[in-house]
Amino acid sequence: MPPRKERIAVVLDTNVIVGYYLSHSPRSANRKVFRLWRDQRKLQLIVNDDVVAEYLEVLSRLDIESLRIQRFAERLRRRETVTSVRLGPHFTTSRDPDDALLLAIAAVGKAQYLVTNDRDLLDLTPSQRRQFKFEIITPQQLLARRQVSTPRLHRFLSFILAMGCMRTYHVFWERDRLGRCFCRWDAYPQDTRN
Repeated sequence: MPPRKERIAVVLDTNVIVGYYLSHSPRSANRKVFRLWRDQRKLQLIVNDDVVAEYLEVLSRLDIESLRIQRFAERLRRRETVTSVRLGPHFTTSRDPDDALLLAIAAVGKAQYLVTNDRDLLDLTPSQRRQFKFEIITPQQLLARRQVSTPRLHRFLSFILAMGCMRTYHVFWERDRLGRCFCRWDAYPQDTRN
């Protein structure tokens, strides 16, 4: 398991949790994000008692098997990949007053991302978003950023170190027509001047 400082600190909106439990597709972005936390332990989930209660209450209303809900509740209580915070000031930025809880948790917990499918949060203007030290993104965006930032970047840096850093490289981050991120680089010619 990666050390805490290497995990990405996130707040998951209830709709992401529900999306995991209701989706049966392995390609679901909600499922992939949830598994990054639960199975791969790449995410540090930031919560508080109110949002945990909301997760569990919504799941029970959706007739999710009670044993699955109990296991999830136990993971939230005992897992080292979960950080519980006490709330500070609430933000009134979103159109939905219920979103103030998530914004406050992300701010107090020093999350890097608030991951949501909620248009009220995703449609905040750039000036409204500037007051936060975290980004509000979709599960798909989190997966794309993680994909770019970890394995490919490590391979590229290993390549540069293996080359002895004898050249200067220009790095290009691009997306193919399917939206997958990839990296390519070009070496600048070596400086032949003495």
